[in-house]
Amino acid sequence: MLSELDFEEIPSYKLSVRVQDSKTGASSIATLHVLVQDINDNPPVIEASPYFVKVRESSPVGTSLLRVQTSDKDSGVNQRRSFHVVSDTSIVPGTFAVTEDTGILRVQKQLDYETQKRIDVVVRVTDHGVPSLSAETVITVIITFLISKSVLYLHEHFG
Repeated sequence: MLSELDFEEIPSYKLSVRVQDSKTGASSIATLHVLVQDINDNPPVIEASPYFVKVRESSPVGTSLLRVQTSDKDSGVNQRRSFHVVSDTSIVPGTFAVTEDTGILRVQKQLDYETQKRIDVVVRVTDHGVPSLSAETVITVIITFLISKSVLYLHEHFG
């Protein structure tokens, strides 16, 4: 071979082999189909990283914020991906979760603007190849204020 085979570039080859008898001149041609097996040689790629999203503090638990967009040049099981939250800067652990098979980030606990205005969530995407390959991204979540307290005036008239 002059170079390595790469499934992502050329997944199969069709070879024609001709044999000829040197005494009689009789010949025969056979066609061989070579299928290249994919190996896990490409890590997942995260599109548009890093991510930024705003969410109201009044957003209910279960609210979807965004989907981590990924691709993988491999095929089959080597291309299948899983998503996990690696870490976050939340004061309350488990404030956000990511759906393992879709990469959708969701609110898991009630948000509070007064407690924390920004949370960075690190998400890892891992393929199912052997050995597995992965990539990470940071999602910055900005919690927006919801007016939750009424203003109470103690005096009827001013000045």
